[in-house]
Amino acid sequence: MELISSNLKKHTGNLEDLFNNLEIGVVMIDQHGIVHNWNRFMEEYSGISFAQIQGKDLFKSCPELPETWLRQKIKAAFMYKNRSFINWEQRPHLFPFIKSQPLTGLGNKMYQNITLQPTLNANGDFELLSILVYDVSQIAHSKLKLEQVSQTDGLTHLYNREFMMQSLEKQLAHFHRNKTHASLLIIDVDHFKSINDTYGHLFGDRVLHNLGKMIKESLRKTDIAARLGGEEFAILLPDANRSSANYFARRFHKHLEKLVFCNKNQEFNITVSIGIAQLDGSINNINDWIELADKALYQAKANGRNRTEWA
Repeated sequence: MELISSNLKKHTGNLEDLFNNLEIGVVMIDQHGIVHNWNRFMEEYSGISFAQIQGKDLFKSCPELPETWLRQKIKAAFMYKNRSFINWEQRPHLFPFIKSQPLTGLGNKMYQNITLQPTLNANGDFELLSILVYDVSQIAHSKLKLEQVSQTDGLTHLYNREFMMQSLEKQLAHFHRNKTHASLLIIDVDHFKSINDTYGHLFGDRVLHNLGKMIKESLRKTDIAARLGGEEFAILLPDANRSSANYFARRFHKHLEKLVFCNKNQEFNITVSIGIAQLDGSINNINDWIELADKALYQAKANGRNRTEWA
């Protein structure tokens, strides 16, 4: 009997070691959200020990959790007795853990895949639910980085033409649902060919790079800017009526006056022409919208450049 008892203790100890040394987070809760187990992975990343959280309400101990959403998931898991999965692309994380060694470029939050696994007790009943937390930050960052590169213009670090087209499609669909204002600006650098001819294409690239930087600094968080090609740019201003878009264009022209370029002791400024088209009920597709903004741009060129015109 003593030998059996010793072996059981040893077996139990090995299971505890395995449980605590898993490279995934394991949280076991009942249907009320009371914590019954919490492994070392969870302790290390949350800063909460098992002793502190055992027998406590998970949502009170971790108030940053999406309680309403997660309670619905827990209820469904107990009701249907099925596993469910949440991919990081659906929800970047469940627990907002910070990576001690963040991957460059895309922040330090841990991206997570989540499995909700009903757990059988000794009687074969579903008594507890295991929440399994997988750190997929490396995979997520690699994919996001590739997406970022595929959407970005290499010279200006603004979005590229393809991404702008996708954004315009989304904005048009949003308008048809909600009738919200939006304005599209097409921007063209005046006399850019003469810059290339006079100073060379490398210097011309430097001009475009710095202009792209200035455009990015001029945007609100919701605005989207892209290089369409050559010296032509587009800016989408969601929720911007005529007055807001005019203000943006006036401010942009003014800021551009302060952008000075120097080549072989020669200093000069650049100017741009801007055409603006506001989204309204007459626009049925993005090509119509772009064409209107282009016509306004050509009008700005015809009227002397370094100015803004409306469609």
